[in-house]
Amino acid sequence: METLPTEVKGIICDYAFKCKRGFIPINKEFTEILSNKFQNCTEIHVLNRYLCRECDNKVIRDVNMVFQCYLPLYR
Repeated sequence: METLPTEVKGIICDYAFKCKRGFIPINKEFTEILSNKFQNCTEIHVLNRYLCRECDNKVIRDVNMVFQCYLPLYR
């Protein structure tokens, strides 16, 4: 792995990691590549699960719609 160019390592990271949530630090170079790739990924806690604000934005939007539609009915 040390002899591979940075571009190839970036392609390997694209296949291996979808989001920052599943990231396990391998070495310093992979950490730098993935931190640049996942700059917009931030974890938020919703319904006892950790979701990524960037990757799971459709799920978060749907959860917000459910909360906004149904919670006022119970007040």
